[in-house]
Amino acid sequence: MENVYIVANFGEIFLKGKNISFFEKKLLKNLEMNLGSFLLKVKFEKKAGGSFYIKLGSDLKEEEILEIEEIIKNTSGFVSFYRAYFTKSNLEDLKKLASDLTKEEYKKNSQIKTFAVSSARIDKEADFGSKEANIKVGSAVWEILEKEGVDVSVNLNNPDLKINIKIKKDISFIYTKKQRAIGGFPVGSMGKAVVFFSGGIDSPVAGFLAQKRGLEIIAVHFHSFPKTDRKSIEKVKDLVQVLTKYQKNIKLYLIPIIPVQQDIVENTERKLAIVLQRRAFMKIGQKVAKKEGIKAFVTGDSLGQVASQTLENLSVVSEASENIILRPLIGFDKIEIIEIARKIGTLEISQLPHEDACSLFVPDSPETKAILSFTKGQEEKLDVSLLEEVYNNAEILEITKNEI
Repeated sequence: MENVYIVANFGEIFLKGKNISFFEKKLLKNLEMNLGSFLLKVKFEKKAGGSFYIKLGSDLKEEEILEIEEIIKNTSGFVSFYRAYFTKSNLEDLKKLASDLTKEEYKKNSQIKTFAVSSARIDKEADFGSKEANIKVGSAVWEILEKEGVDVSVNLNNPDLKINIKIKKDISFIYTKKQRAIGGFPVGSMGKAVVFFSGGIDSPVAGFLAQKRGLEIIAVHFHSFPKTDRKSIEKVKDLVQVLTKYQKNIKLYLIPIIPVQQDIVENTERKLAIVLQRRAFMKIGQKVAKKEGIKAFVTGDSLGQVASQTLENLSVVSEASENIILRPLIGFDKIEIIEIARKIGTLEISQLPHEDACSLFVPDSPETKAILSFTKGQEEKLDVSLLEEVYNNAEILEITKNEI
């Protein structure tokens, strides 16, 4: 069909008043970047009423259009989208277009038995109204389905096929299915954050939620190679790769933490090992943040999920950071986190076995109610130069979205 568009609708951006143009420009830039080579096959024709109108090239195959739709779905800032078919604003052309679409939909799904037509006149100067369009187009759709041998009926509440019509003065359009996108704000519109990746289930979900709220993320992973194998490193690289669906390029810092771990084990109270290690993570992360011009950290902490995530321990760990610490999962239970991980495609990777940086020296009875003054007293026994040493030995990678 000719004149096929994707209408991509904004979410919260539409409420930004005088600042809306900043968010629109950022959203458009992100979408163009995410489209990659597809950018040559589409045309951004206009913006209207909180939507982008994206014209699809006539040479695009169905599977390519589906890939473009998937990209739009995963571009934060869009709340919904649909494939729209434009035609002249007269009833005969609308009837023909609706008939053609009905035939196409029936080819895809021969179980269609009910339908509805829902029209809206969004231009008062149009020559006909929604009621007339509903009747005329509805009759045409009924006739097509009847010719296919369907015992057809109208169902306004839950139809198998819904024909939606937007009526304007000169050009109108029809769409059949509105799809949800991830919503939120365009990546980068709210600044940048360092996300600490462990290789487990929680941290990539926290990273995704940060992206959804408009943060460009930089990933940091502390590893214990060669004391452990490289599985955690490879897992984190794969997890970050998944998140390039939402942010095309992600910088990843791989930081060897063994010297700091050994210092903690040899010179401090055993029960405080995890808390002291997490404070070290914050201090090393601060160096990354300073280099990258970042003022926020993101962690996968969920209150009470493990010993290090009690209110007291989180408070003691937070004190080590000059930056604000964002914890998107703080009120989520494990089932909720797993459900998001499954939805975004990180769960299967996260569940692969690996030895993480904490597993080498988890105490039998870890402290659950750390006291800041005592913890800092233990910390004074440590060699602070090791923090700089491991930071300087970091491997920095650029993880880039795989081109379509």
